[in-house]
Amino acid sequence: MQRKSLFKSLVTSKAQKSRETIKKEFCYKKDMQKRVRFGAVTLAALMAGCSSLQEKGTGLEAAATQAQANTEQNIPAKENREYVVTLSPFERYNPPVAKKFISIRNDVRKYLEQGLDSDYEVVKEINIEGYFMFEKLIYDEAKKLGYTIEEVQQMSPKEAALLTCDLIAQRMNYFGITQDYKTTIRRKTNIDKTKEVLTAALKDEKIEADDKKNVEEKMRLLEEIEKKWNELESQEMSLTQKLANLPFPHNKANVDRLFIEKEAIVCRHYAHIANGIFFMLKNKNKNLQNTRVSDYTDRNHCWNQISTVYEKDGKIHIDISFFDPTWYDLHNHLEGYDMRHFPSEFLLMAQCNKLQRKVNNQPATRPSLPWVKFR
Repeated sequence: MQRKSLFKSLVTSKAQKSRETIKKEFCYKKDMQKRVRFGAVTLAALMAGCSSLQEKGTGLEAAATQAQANTEQNIPAKENREYVVTLSPFERYNPPVAKKFISIRNDVRKYLEQGLDSDYEVVKEINIEGYFMFEKLIYDEAKKLGYTIEEVQQMSPKEAALLTCDLIAQRMNYFGITQDYKTTIRRKTNIDKTKEVLTAALKDEKIEADDKKNVEEKMRLLEEIEKKWNELESQEMSLTQKLANLPFPHNKANVDRLFIEKEAIVCRHYAHIANGIFFMLKNKNKNLQNTRVSDYTDRNHCWNQISTVYEKDGKIHIDISFFDPTWYDLHNHLEGYDMRHFPSEFLLMAQCNKLQRKVNNQPATRPSLPWVKFR
C-alpha cells in the first residue's frame, strides 16, 4: 500500500513537472515572440525617424507603418501638379504672400532650406541659443527703424528680407571696418556741403585778404581730410579681402550672440545672421510660412538665397532670388543675382535644372537652360 502510494506520488510529481516545463516553454516562446515584434517595431521606428513620429503620432505602430512605406517606395510617386522653378533678380523678386502652408518633400526642401549649393557644402546649421532675447532685440531694432510690431508681422517675403538687411546694417560692422556705407555717405555729404560754403566764400568779391587766406587754409585742410578718409577706406577694403578666409574664433557661434554683442564679422556671419533673423520674423508672420532663407556660397563669398513656394494656375511655383547683406552694409549693394555674384551662370543653371527635374521626378541629365524661366 505504501509502494502504491509512493508510485502514485511520483507519477503525479512527474506530470506536474511536465506541465510546468510545458508552461515555461510556452511562456518563453510567447515572450520571445513579443520581443521579436517589439524589436521589429523599434527598428522600424528608428528607420522612420523623428519626423515620422511627429507627423503620424507617437505610436510605434504608426512609425513601423511609415518605415515600411518608405522602404517599399524609395522614390516618391510623381505628384499630379507640376512644379515650376523661376529665378529672378532680387529687384524684381516679389512673390505673393502665403494663403496656406504648402508642404514640400524632404528631398526638395533641402535645396530651399540649405541652398541650391547644398550638394556641394557641408550641412549648414544656424544656432540660436537665447531665443526670446534675440526676438526682443530684433523687434526693438525694427522699432528704431520706424516699424511697429504689427507692421513687421504683416510684411511680405520681400519686405521681410529688406528689413533683415536693414537690421544687420544698422547693428553690425564688417571685421576691420570702422565705417559702413551710411557713415561714408554722411561723411562725404558733410564734406561736400562744407566745400560749397568755402567755395562760395572764396568767390565773394568783398572778402578781405586775411579772411580769404583763412578760407583757403580751411579748404586745403578739408581736402587733406578727404584724401586720408579715402586712403583709409581703400586700406580697409584691402584688409577685408585678406581676412575673408581666415578662421575666426566665433565661426560656429550662435547667431543671436553675434547680433546681440555686435561682434565684428565677415560675409559668412552676415549670411548666417540674416538666416537667423528671417527665421525669427517668420515665426510670427504667417505671410512668410512658405518662404525660406538659406546661405549660398561660391568663390569664397557667402550671401543669401530666398525661396518662396506658392500655387498658381494649378501648378506649384518656386520663386528663387538672392540678396547680399554684406555688400549692402559695405556698399549699399543689395542685389545678389547679378554678374558680380555669378560671373558664369552655368553652375547656377545646372543647380536650378537639377531642382526642376527633382521636383517633377524626372531623371537628372545635362543642364538644359530652357528649364529655368526668367522674368
